[in-house]
Amino acid sequence: MEYNKIIKFFDKLLLFFLLAILILSALMYAFVLIINWEDWFFGTKLAGLSAGMYLLAKAVTAIVLTVLLVQFPKYKKIITLMAVAYFGFILIDSATTIQKNTGGQQSFSIVLAIFFLIPVLYFLVTILTSRQDKEQETGETETPDSGVRSSERGIKPRTIQIIIGIAGVIALIFLWAVLIPIGFSLIAPHAPFEHLNLPETQDTLITKVNANGTTEWQTVVHGYSEFPLSVTPSTYNGFIFSGMFWFPQQSEAGLRVMNIDRNGTVIWDVQRGIHAYPSETNLGCVKTTLATCGEYTVIMCDGFVIRLDALGKELWHRSYPDTIVNNALPQSDGAFLLMGHAHRGKPSEQGWTILDGWILKADRYGNIVWEKKEDSFSNCVKATMLTEGNLLVDCFRSSSDLNVAGNQIMAFDTRGNLLWKKNFVEKNVGVVYSMVQNRDETIDVYLRGEGERKYTLDQQGNTLNEEILSPQPDSFSHETEPDTVYQTTSLAGNRTQVSARSLQGSELVFIVDYPTNREDLSGIYSVNPTTDGGYLVFSTVKP
Repeated sequence: MEYNKIIKFFDKLLLFFLLAILILSALMYAFVLIINWEDWFFGTKLAGLSAGMYLLAKAVTAIVLTVLLVQFPKYKKIITLMAVAYFGFILIDSATTIQKNTGGQQSFSIVLAIFFLIPVLYFLVTILTSRQDKEQETGETETPDSGVRSSERGIKPRTIQIIIGIAGVIALIFLWAVLIPIGFSLIAPHAPFEHLNLPETQDTLITKVNANGTTEWQTVVHGYSEFPLSVTPSTYNGFIFSGMFWFPQQSEAGLRVMNIDRNGTVIWDVQRGIHAYPSETNLGCVKTTLATCGEYTVIMCDGFVIRLDALGKELWHRSYPDTIVNNALPQSDGAFLLMGHAHRGKPSEQGWTILDGWILKADRYGNIVWEKKEDSFSNCVKATMLTEGNLLVDCFRSSSDLNVAGNQIMAFDTRGNLLWKKNFVEKNVGVVYSMVQNRDETIDVYLRGEGERKYTLDQQGNTLNEEILSPQPDSFSHETEPDTVYQTTSLAGNRTQVSARSLQGSELVFIVDYPTNREDLSGIYSVNPTTDGGYLVFSTVKP
């Protein structure tokens, strides 16, 4: 008897939990549905109608299962089995997404695993309770004074309703899994959605142009970006590009690092969702990707670093918190340098808004070799390696005193010790945009803003020569421009003319011809120089 009481107790307890998670699931998916469709109608949600229908199906299925459990307790075994299928499908579906977004770092959701375990346990308990009920019914039938008539215990003619309800659950499961994406893909092109600003899926057309402006090849990859990409030569004579990409049915851009060969063939494609490393950072901005000793180091803007091997497999990742990266520099032994600025203190502390100049050297495993945080300059912009292994860093000193504000160039030895520093006042000579070491180990520093200037420094930072150069189009601009500046002009016949100018002043004009079976949408979003004097051009096209 005690055994029967325990089983009955767990039967009621697990039924309560199952009803609770079904109601919670219905409310949860309904809430997300409202948020999703609200954003979709305002034209800001990428996932759009199909994702909303998917959420609606999951919410309705949870409601149907809840009603069936309450209305038809005699059939709780088969209804619970349907709940097992429902939560099992959600667990597997979410696990696929989690593994993709985290690059295999996480396998599944613990919460959804618990949600799946509850109906499984309840199903096992219902088997035990059904046996007890049968034994009890058998005993009551053999007792003549029990007053229980078999007609009262018979199955009422509502079996058809149960079958219809269960069939409806099965239909809904297949509806969200198969029919909705197919049906929406057939209906959407003919539906009047223009006034809703429905976001369209876009792909990226990659065009390789040589030094003469001739197109060598074109290839199309799924997804697109809205910001300039980082491109670096790959180990096997190809290209590595990285950036934040939007993909179909995703409401947030995710990290993408892709290796393509010299013919435009994709070798490997690494993708990480924005929440791939939830305890450390949200992936939101790629600063650059470095080729480091046969491997690749992905530098995020917030000081988060991911190291990939030559085949795109993640080797390790590190976080350098409370920093913002402006630039990075690889070294021949696989080490790398980061520079930018660091917050003074933690986000909860008062000094968080104060920024110090920041320089960090890490070994090939991401361990810090040395780190500098200086309040004499607020931001470090670029660096170059000198032949003797020393480091030349260009930082900027922000100050309300115009006689102080400007660039500060510093030389460090291999251990991070300061060798010398040289100041340039912005209001007098402009801003530094390039540093080059000559064969005689002197250093040429190029400035613009107050005309075009060149300072030649010796190995101790002393000025050997000052020269006024011929003016360039941007010689009186104090803005630090990217390495490549480009302008585009639309031409007839689905063609775009591109005029690309490097920081050194060289210019190349070429034309991008879009494939006849594609349509130019948002145009070109990134133009990157290649080591052969040509360019990689990234533009959006309809799939």
